[in-house]
Amino acid sequence: ALWAGGLLALLAHALRAGGGSDGPDTALAARRFSALALWCFVAMAISGVLNALVRIQLPDLVHTSYGWLLVAKVLATGFRIDPQLRSLRDVAVFVAVDHCSAECVGIHAARLAAVAEGEAVVIFGAGPIGLSAAVAARCRGAGRIVLVEPVPERREIAREMGFESIDTASNPVHEVRRLTDGGTDVAFEAAGDPQAMAWTIAAVRPGGRAAIIGIPAEDTIPFDIHAMRRSELIVYNCRRSNRTLAEAIETLAGPGADMTRICTHRFPVAECGRAFDLVSRRADGIVKAMLMLD
Repeated sequence: ALWAGGLLALLAHALRAGGGSDGPDTALAARRFSALALWCFVAMAISGVLNALVRIQLPDLVHTSYGWLLVAKVLATGFRIDPQLRSLRDVAVFVAVDHCSAECVGIHAARLAAVAEGEAVVIFGAGPIGLSAAVAARCRGAGRIVLVEPVPERREIAREMGFESIDTASNPVHEVRRLTDGGTDVAFEAAGDPQAMAWTIAAVRPGGRAAIIGIPAEDTIPFDIHAMRRSELIVYNCRRSNRTLAEAIETLAGPGADMTRICTHRFPVAECGRAFDLVSRRADGIVKAMLMLD
């Protein structure tokens, strides 16, 4: 009944449009009818299969024409639903690729800083890149991993992902040094903020390593050169990623790299202005925004 009603409505719409069949309104009506027809077919097929399974014996699937018809109906239903499943799969792949791009940067930073098993790590900034660096450090066997972040929602996501997180409100360097018995082995700056860069240098123990990932707005950033000199601190500059895609794919497929919490907001392309505004202000608890290509 739904199928027949939809077909009649489509014909009536075409006649009302003057008999034309190539206008945008008619095309839209045709697409809607096609979707309606698809799901009517699926609903009838599923109900028919369920009804048949109650009435038919398993050998009859092979030895009777009704059994052949039932098998054909199941296969046809699968072929009709498959495009919908492919659409869902494409969305999942799109999200996974987006996670992979961030993790590539985290892996590159962890490689540069040569994070080793059991080492203490601090990361200033719990955005997508900071959390990706934390995941990369954990996958390399790091011990204590602490993220420093002013946004409460980002700290909560870091904790949900299994990391320690502290606020920047008081004295984060003092707190990091307290938690790590005098300083971390490795520190990452992933905020692009001059203050975070100064904290990164100050949080590392003598002989440790620091990696600057964030991109500041300023062209020149002052550092406490004497603190760096006295500690014989090694500083790396990380520019995006470098041949880390294969490792990122393998990492994300493993048990310790659940990145699903990082993507907190999704927007259609038409709302890209709102997405960029929220990200720039770090508002609404946003960590990572995705523009979905419908």
